Amino acid sequence: MNDKFMEWDKKEIWSKLSYKSGFLVQVSRHKSKYPYKGVVENKWCVYAYIYPDHPHFKAFHGSDIFQDAASRMPLHGGPSFLEYHERKGEVTSIQVGCDYSHLHDDIYMRHETPEEAIRVFKDADILFTWLSEMKNESEAAK
Repeated sequence: MNDKFMEWDKKEIWSKLSYKSGFLVQVSRHKSKYPYKGVVENKWCVYAYIYPDHPHFKAFHGSDIFQDAASRMPLHGGPSFLEYHERKGEVTSIQVGCDYSHLHDDIYMRHETPEEAIRVFKDADILFTWLSEMKNESEAAK
């Protein structure tokens, strides 16, 4: 690989979108620039992008990452990321997620492939199902 690109960070992203239900779930992996005990770590994360037509969107209020709306979500170790995405002053999606860099998460830091990180993808599937069922329950109540 050309050395010119080595100064750039690379991030891999796998996405699963539910057009009908108004959300997207992503799994990401990148290498840490800062080795831990001489080992370059893989940083795995799971994110949900929740759009305005999803019922859970209205549950979020403010920037407190530990608010009930985020804490209720099935996220590994609880939420560790919360960001509101806006366009022209209007919130277009809420991104909430978790990382796999907690105490006792060393095993995840050694996983380099999706096959090795199958637990991360299973967690993402659980989150996807949770958001799908919430949308289905909301529609059934109408």
